Amino acid sequence: AGRQLQDAAAAAGVTIAPLQGEGATGVCVVLSGQADRAFATHRGRVATCRVSDADVARAVEVGKAGGHVHIAGFYNMPGIRAGLKKLLKAARRAGAATSLNPQWDASEAWDGIVDTFTEAELDFLLCSTAEADALSAKLE
Repeated sequence: AGRQLQDAAAAAGVTIAPLQGEGATGVCVVLSGQADRAFATHRGRVATCRVSDADVARAVEVGKAGGHVHIAGFYNMPGIRAGLKKLLKAARRAGAATSLNPQWDASEAWDGIVDTFTEAELDFLLCSTAEADALSAKLE
C-alpha cells in the first residue's frame, strides 16, 4: 500500500522526502465511530528520528522552486522538535510555503508548537478542532 500511495502522490506532482536512516516503519490503526475516533499507533521510525534524518537540502530545493514543505506529526516525533525551526526557516528563506500538522499530543502538554509556529514563521498550522481547542487553552 505504501508504494501505491507514493505513486499516487508522484502522479499528482507531490514529492515525498522520506526520513534517512534505519528503523521499522510505523503503523496507525484508526477506529472511527459516529461521534469520535481513536488511534492505535506504533510510531516505529518516527519515534526516534531527528531533523538530521530529514533531507533539509531537498526542502530548500522545493522552496527555490516555489513549492510547499509540510511536516506532519509534531507530537509523534519528539526528536525533531529541537531542529524543526531551522528546517522550516531554511525552506521559507528559499521561497517555500510551510505548514505543520501537530497531531494529538498524547501527553496533553501541548508544549513547543507556539514557539515553532512563530519563530519559524510558519504559513499554516493544520489541526483538528480538538487540537485547536487544546492549543488555544494552552495560550490562555
